Amino acid sequence: AGLCHSNSYVEMIADGHHVHPTAIDVAYRCCGERLTLITDAMQAAGMPDGQYQLGEYQVNVVEGVVRTDAGGLAGSTLILKNAVFNLSNWLNMPLENAWLRASLTPAKSLGIEHELGSLAVGKKASMVALSSNSHQVEQTWANGVLVYSR
Repeated sequence: AGLCHSNSYVEMIADGHHVHPTAIDVAYRCCGERLTLITDAMQAAGMPDGQYQLGEYQVNVVEGVVRTDAGGLAGSTLILKNAVFNLSNWLNMPLENAWLRASLTPAKSLGIEHELGSLAVGKKASMVALSSNSHQVEQTWANGVLVYSR
């Protein structure tokens, strides 16, 4: 229903486990700029494989995939920049367009696109700078203030 309704924003976990890349392609073809990248990340994001607590449940992370003891998916370890790169690669989409699915689209869905989601005069300058070769976060700004530098 979200793919067809022009006022719906469609959230996708672009990790290749929750939603197949081809299904993400279909979703993007249906909803275009309403496609919103999310992570559903839990505390194991960025951590090594092992056992973690998710609320009252113990979950297992194997090769970055979070599963319950019964084998069901339980959150993810996806970080948003990786979702952006996945979307760009899977859909052969320019990287700057994929970034908008993780920045401007969520801002639009919240009605705050006049403040956040892209860089423009009068907006809050919240952004990251990535290295060109390894895509590591080099610097982060929040509201125009440098808050992290590698």
